[in-house]
Amino acid sequence: MLKHLLHTTLILLFSIGLLAQESGSYSVGATYNLNLIASPAEGGSVDGSGLYEAGTAVTATATAAEAYVFRYWMNEVNEIVSEEAVYSFSMPANDLSLTAHFVCTPGWEEVENLQYNMQVVAQIRINNAVSLNPNTLVGAFVGDECRGIASPMPDFEGLVFLTVSSNAVAGELVVLKIWDSDFCESCTAAQAFEFENQVQIGSLDEPFIVECLNETTLNINFNQGYTWFSMNVMQFDMAPDGLLSDLQPCYNDRIIGQHSFAVYSGTEWVGSLTTLSPNEMYRMRLCSAQSIELISNQAPNDPLQLDAGSSWIGYLPKVCLSVNEALTNLTPVPAYNDRLLGQNAFALFNGTQWIGSLTQLCPGNGYIIKLTNDSELAFPYIMKQNELDKTSTETALVSPTGMYPDQNFQHSMMVVAQTNNPNDMVYAFIGETLVGMGKPTNNDKLVFMTIGSNTDTEKEIHFKVWRSDSQELVDSDQKVLFQPMRLLGDVRQPFIITTKR
Repeated sequence: MLKHLLHTTLILLFSIGLLAQESGSYSVGATYNLNLIASPAEGGSVDGSGLYEAGTAVTATATAAEAYVFRYWMNEVNEIVSEEAVYSFSMPANDLSLTAHFVCTPGWEEVENLQYNMQVVAQIRINNAVSLNPNTLVGAFVGDECRGIASPMPDFEGLVFLTVSSNAVAGELVVLKIWDSDFCESCTAAQAFEFENQVQIGSLDEPFIVECLNETTLNINFNQGYTWFSMNVMQFDMAPDGLLSDLQPCYNDRIIGQHSFAVYSGTEWVGSLTTLSPNEMYRMRLCSAQSIELISNQAPNDPLQLDAGSSWIGYLPKVCLSVNEALTNLTPVPAYNDRLLGQNAFALFNGTQWIGSLTQLCPGNGYIIKLTNDSELAFPYIMKQNELDKTSTETALVSPTGMYPDQNFQHSMMVVAQTNNPNDMVYAFIGETLVGMGKPTNNDKLVFMTIGSNTDTEKEIHFKVWRSDSQELVDSDQKVLFQPMRLLGDVRQPFIITTKR
């Protein structure tokens, strides 16, 4: 009887053990730690941390701070376990850490129930990179009213599908703002457009780039006569009348682009040049010397696609760079004797580097580059002024005779010459007018001289040399014809300048 009772008891205890395992029962009295964390700490608060027995029903609560919203709970292995701010679950038989993720928001409130809309397929660029962060926002604004909000889709290369609404069929100016959730700050984008019902801006293949760029100040000093200039700024109105409204041009003053031009009618700029591009250089002719200051968004530092031959290019960085730094990303590698012209100086590629009288490129100046091959030029990206605080250190030539050529010519040609003495100064004349001067710049006694003219006719150029040994100005034996963009001599075979005595 006792043996039978013992056998029955063992079977009962074994069955109870199996039942306990199947029902998820745990050791009585064992507790485990639930650790709740707020990220970032200023984003909100969490409630529910403590010791719990395994199997106990617990609740983790996340409360967002002002200007933040709750996004999700995440466990120790970076798995999202809930997107509900109040998360209820059974405590496991182990310690557990959960993090409540909060995201700062701009507090934009979109106006609803408007009659018309248009679509924008875009990408947001922050620090020159496309944002894939779904917490980044772009907002469309008309005045102080928010007319649309969207965010990047990480699985689709950060594409943003923004719907902009209005009660007007067309005409309202839409300004875009970007909210950077990593730094909890917004900025006004360089891009803007006019609302037009049922119009789409951008596409899947060519999205509209929305980019917040540092505000920059551009100062340009215009000559009386011609000035080669460019503008590394971007604003909604890029028409000559908008950008150059602070100038006081005279009737028949002009702006000449590589493929179009505009003339001042006395009240406005008219002609085929209707928009100024930061990527291009222009020649301005004004009746008097004037200056302008533009405070605007820095133009996007997009690569320039350059055809073989001559291209009039703008300068996009906000600080001066040496020619070799500025053109370091030019691809393919330039060919021997490819050239870069400023208005009064130039540089040649000698097979390994750029050399010549043009040693720096600076904002506001315009340049002509002549290349053997189709090329792409991406200027170095400079995030902030203080990261590369460079200004122009170009040293002007000091003329021993006190004579200086004008700096306001429309056309130019280049001369790579050689003299007998590295301290001699070479002067170029058309008639009695001094149109260029230069001095040897290296041990090869090479002179890189830009010769200017306001006409493209083949006028005769003659040279004079200031001889440092005898301290006198003497005539040379050479005469050549002026031709715009002509290169006379090169590094390997310079144009030899000799004197009559």
